[in-house]
Amino acid sequence: MIRDVLTKILIHVIFSGIAMYSANFEHYTWIDIFVFGLWMVLRVYKLEKYAFWFVQCIQFQVIVSVMIMSFRDCVVFEDAFRENGYLKYIPGNTAMHYFGMVAIYGLSSRGSIFPGAKSVLSQCAGAYGVNAVWHHFEDPMVTYGCSLPSALGSSGVLIISVLFAIFGVYVQQYKPRI
Repeated sequence: MIRDVLTKILIHVIFSGIAMYSANFEHYTWIDIFVFGLWMVLRVYKLEKYAFWFVQCIQFQVIVSVMIMSFRDCVVFEDAFRENGYLKYIPGNTAMHYFGMVAIYGLSSRGSIFPGAKSVLSQCAGAYGVNAVWHHFEDPMVTYGCSLPSALGSSGVLIISVLFAIFGVYVQQYKPRI
């Protein structure tokens, strides 16, 4: 009951935030937030198992990428920190980049976490596909102002996605008896 109410509130917050900030999807984080919102809609209709690992893989791509870019002093993160100060930057960065993964695990049913190895692999492949299409239109090193080779973006996300898929397949062996 409380999960359903929380889900509906988060759906409104997510899509209102996207509309309010006029997200243009130049930043991959907006795709991540949009996909999180779509997962919440699927959850209302009890269809979240078809996208749990897809959304979590995109979330993991964003989390690892943000950590790497933060440590590599990418301009977009430095500017955000300088403009907002640490009292706004840290909670805002956490909410925008890390909250989705935690919320999805907290709201998910056991059945959506354990759909089977094939489903995990196909969902993670789909998540990488979304990122590959985004990379076709955007160069993350330019978008985020990083002094890293552009090839690192797509190949790095491929490695991140494969590692997360391996983790997902590994988790499948611990499916609880329901």
